[in-house]
Amino acid sequence: MREPIEIGVHWAVIETEEAPGQRGGWVARWAVYADRESACHDPGLQGASLVSGSTALFPSREDAYARAMLDASRTGSVISGTYRGNAAP
Repeated sequence: MREPIEIGVHWAVIETEEAPGQRGGWVARWAVYADRESACHDPGLQGASLVSGSTALFPSREDAYARAMLDASRTGSVISGTYRGNAAP
């Protein structure tokens, strides 16, 4: 069972992998789900997700993961109607 991450009212799953054919490069795939149960049991990071995506190539696993977390969090905020972008508080 994968470990979903709570992002606001939604749940995300992030998977990182060394980029095929890219020595030392890392990419991450992410998906946002409506509930924890769906996030735990979707085998392909797409079937039961509300939206999914992937990152560009990054030099480290941590950088790819951080970008995927940012993308998933922002997407979850947009879906829930709480995203404020660069707007002043």
